[in-house]
Amino acid sequence: MFSLKGDTFHPTYYRVIIDMSNATYYPTSGATGGGVTPNPSEVDGTRYAYSGGSTKPTTNAAALLRERGNIRWNNVLLALSKYTQAEIMNIDITEANGDAQATALGFTVKYDRDAFNREEDLDTAGTYLTGANCIKQMVAVAISSSHTEKRRVFQPADTTNEDQMINVTATAPNTRTNIEGTITVETSATGGSGIEETAQE
Repeated sequence: MFSLKGDTFHPTYYRVIIDMSNATYYPTSGATGGGVTPNPSEVDGTRYAYSGGSTKPTTNAAALLRERGNIRWNNVLLALSKYTQAEIMNIDITEANGDAQATALGFTVKYDRDAFNREEDLDTAGTYLTGANCIKQMVAVAISSSHTEKRRVFQPADTTNEDQMINVTATAPNTRTNIEGTITVETSATGGSGIEETAQE
């Protein structure tokens, strides 16, 4: 017999808001474009689209932009589970349609073992960040990193094969410092309600 009494979890919740309204920090074209979005290019309102993802992109360029934003979103999920498992919930996005880049993204992240989140401050060597400051830096680093992935991309201009496997490069939209300035992280009493997505370790 064993007891779980000593292993009771006391979840910690953080509400993360990313303001992508400034096109200098979040360009709307090219490899730096696409912002951050949980919606990949092939998603529309008939599938598992998040709020705002009501239509598919209407051009190949718009589809690539959305894929770039989705790559950055996946990077954020991985970063938030860097030290301990994260659960993502209550996702809200301001994204009018498949051709419109998101201008705001909010979500709640839940940790059962938040004490494991501890990361050196990239601006002050030898100083370590915890809590909301640690979450903010992890999200900013994820967004401001460049990645190339092979992705299944919706191609509206191709009438014979509308989904293709394509190498997609999501270049850093701006510096980590500037991106960090667009992120707000606050401690939340609960996770709220809404769509849930568990980040992968």
